[in-house]
Amino acid sequence: MAKHKVFRLSPNPQFLPFKPVTTYVGTDENIRKLEEFIFETRDEITPRLTVDLVRQSITLDAKTYQVTSDNALRWVRVLADHPGEWFSSEQLKPIDTELMNPRPDKWRKHLPEEVLKLIESMTGKGSRIKL
Repeated sequence: MAKHKVFRLSPNPQFLPFKPVTTYVGTDENIRKLEEFIFETRDEITPRLTVDLVRQSITLDAKTYQVTSDNALRWVRVLADHPGEWFSSEQLKPIDTELMNPRPDKWRKHLPEEVLKLIESMTGKGSRIKL
């Protein structure tokens, strides 16, 4: 009879987006394959940055920051949905019709430094986020 190992998959917020602890029973080889799969797909499972408009927060690398400006949150959400793409103020309105008075220069004041480090702005080109 083959030896079995119990592997507990805990809810590590850095890698996994779910709450319950799941127990897997299997051989060492199967557990190793599961661990490899989790490690290789962690970026697909948990995005590096998420924006929650309801809770007025941004989560970056498993750390949550409160943001008091809806427009700043919406701006970051547009940028995060299109990483690496440049968006001018005029281009933002059709993407998110609830963005009021597109002024990224004013929205920046409401964002945590950790998030601002990811946002690049250039006169005449707009802004983009590098994730």
